[in-house]
Amino acid sequence: MGTNWYHEVGGNILFFCKAIPGSRKQNNTIQFTEIKPQVKGFRIYVRAEPVDGKANKEIISTLSDELGIKESRISIKSGTTYSLKHIQVQLDGDMEEVRDRLNELAISYEVDVSSDS
Repeated sequence: MGTNWYHEVGGNILFFCKAIPGSRKQNNTIQFTEIKPQVKGFRIYVRAEPVDGKANKEIISTLSDELGIKESRISIKSGTTYSLKHIQVQLDGDMEEVRDRLNELAISYEVDVSSDS
Protein backbone atom coordinates (compact mmCIF):
# COMPACT_ATOMS: atom_id res chain seq x y z
CA MET A 1 0.00 0.00 0.00
CA GLY A 2 1.35 3.39 -0.93
CA THR A 3 1.50 6.22 1.54
CA ASN A 4 -0.10 8.81 -0.73
CA TRP A 5 -3.22 8.89 1.45
CA TYR A 6 -1.49 11.02 4.09
CA HIS A 7 0.97 13.90 3.90
CA GLU A 8 3.76 15.08 6.17
CA VAL A 9 3.90 18.85 6.46
CA GLY A 10 5.89 20.92 8.94
CA GLY A 11 6.14 18.33 11.71
CA ASN A 12 2.58 17.11 11.22
CA ILE A 13 0.85 14.26 9.46
CA LEU A 14 -2.36 15.20 7.64
CA PHE A 15 -5.04 12.82 6.37
CA PHE A 16 -8.76 12.67 5.72
CA CYS A 17 -11.46 10.85 7.59
CA LYS A 18 -15.18 10.63 7.12
CA ALA A 19 -17.33 10.79 10.23
CA ILE A 20 -20.34 8.56 10.63
CA PRO A 21 -21.98 9.97 13.79
CA GLY A 22 -24.93 8.40 15.57
CA SER A 23 -23.73 4.89 14.77
CA ARG A 24 -25.72 2.02 16.19
CA LYS A 25 -22.59 -0.12 16.41
CA GLN A 26 -21.77 -1.15 19.96
CA ASN A 27 -18.32 0.46 19.94
CA ASN A 28 -16.69 3.20 17.92
CA THR A 29 -15.41 1.54 14.74
CA ILE A 30 -12.79 2.53 12.20
CA GLN A 31 -12.37 1.44 8.57
CA PHE A 32 -9.84 2.38 5.93
CA THR A 33 -11.43 2.86 2.52
CA GLU A 34 -12.10 5.26 -0.31
CA ILE A 35 -14.04 8.03 1.41
CA LYS A 36 -14.65 10.06 -1.72
CA PRO A 37 -13.57 9.47 -5.32
CA GLN A 38 -9.81 8.83 -5.41
CA VAL A 39 -9.32 9.82 -1.76
CA LYS A 40 -8.54 7.13 0.80
CA GLY A 41 -8.82 7.67 4.51
CA PHE A 42 -10.48 6.42 7.66
CA ARG A 43 -14.22 6.11 7.98
CA ILE A 44 -14.95 6.44 11.69
CA TYR A 45 -18.27 5.34 13.14
CA VAL A 46 -19.01 6.99 16.50
CA ARG A 47 -22.03 6.64 18.73
CA ALA A 48 -22.20 10.35 19.58
CA GLU A 49 -24.52 12.59 17.61
CA PRO A 50 -23.02 15.61 15.78
CA VAL A 51 -24.20 18.03 18.43
CA ASP A 52 -21.97 20.50 20.30
CA GLY A 53 -18.82 18.82 18.96
CA LYS A 54 -19.52 15.50 20.70
CA ALA A 55 -18.92 13.39 17.58
CA ASN A 56 -15.70 15.29 16.83
CA LYS A 57 -14.46 14.60 20.37
CA GLU A 58 -15.18 10.89 19.93
CA ILE A 59 -13.34 10.86 16.60
CA ILE A 60 -10.26 12.39 18.22
CA SER A 61 -10.52 9.97 21.14
CA THR A 62 -10.84 6.97 18.80
CA LEU A 63 -7.81 8.06 16.75
CA SER A 64 -5.86 8.71 19.94
CA ASP A 65 -6.57 5.18 21.18
CA GLU A 66 -5.73 3.61 17.84
CA LEU A 67 -2.49 5.57 17.36
CA GLY A 68 -1.41 5.33 21.00
CA ILE A 69 -0.85 9.07 21.36
CA LYS A 70 -2.38 11.84 23.46
CA GLU A 71 -5.62 13.42 22.25
CA SER A 72 -3.99 16.86 22.51
CA ARG A 73 -1.75 15.94 19.54
CA ILE A 74 -4.73 15.34 17.24
CA SER A 75 -6.89 18.09 15.82
CA ILE A 76 -9.45 18.61 13.10
CA LYS A 77 -7.82 21.05 10.72
CA SER A 78 -10.98 21.49 8.65
CA GLY A 79 -14.43 19.96 8.49
CA THR A 80 -15.57 20.40 12.09
CA THR A 81 -19.16 20.83 10.90
CA TYR A 82 -18.95 18.50 7.90
CA SER A 83 -18.63 14.72 7.65
CA LEU A 84 -15.35 14.88 5.68
CA LYS A 85 -12.61 16.00 8.04
CA HIS A 86 -8.97 16.87 7.52
CA ILE A 87 -7.08 15.47 10.52
CA GLN A 88 -3.75 16.79 11.77
CA VAL A 89 -1.46 14.74 14.02
CA GLN A 90 1.41 16.63 15.63
CA LEU A 91 4.65 14.70 15.57
CA ASP A 92 6.78 14.82 18.69
CA GLY A 93 10.04 13.15 17.69
CA ASP A 94 8.11 9.95 16.97
CA MET A 95 7.45 10.38 13.26
CA GLU A 96 8.49 6.82 12.39
CA GLU A 97 6.27 5.29 15.06
CA VAL A 98 3.21 7.35 14.10
CA ARG A 99 3.78 6.73 10.39
CA ASP A 100 4.17 2.99 11.00
CA ARG A 101 1.05 2.88 13.17
CA LEU A 102 -1.03 4.74 10.56
CA ASN A 103 0.07 2.28 7.89
CA GLU A 104 -0.67 -0.67 10.19
CA LEU A 105 -4.15 0.70 10.88
CA ALA A 106 -4.78 1.24 7.18
CA ILE A 107 -3.82 -2.35 6.40
CA SER A 108 -5.71 -3.79 9.39
CA TYR A 109 -8.92 -1.88 8.76
CA GLU A 110 -8.97 -1.76 4.96
CA VAL A 111 -12.29 -2.69 3.40
CA ASP A 112 -13.03 -3.51 -0.21
CA VAL A 113 -14.59 -0.43 -1.83
CA SER A 114 -16.68 -2.57 -4.19
CA SER A 115 -18.45 -4.20 -1.23
CA ASP A 116 -18.88 -0.90 0.60
CA SER A 117 -22.36 0.57 0.72
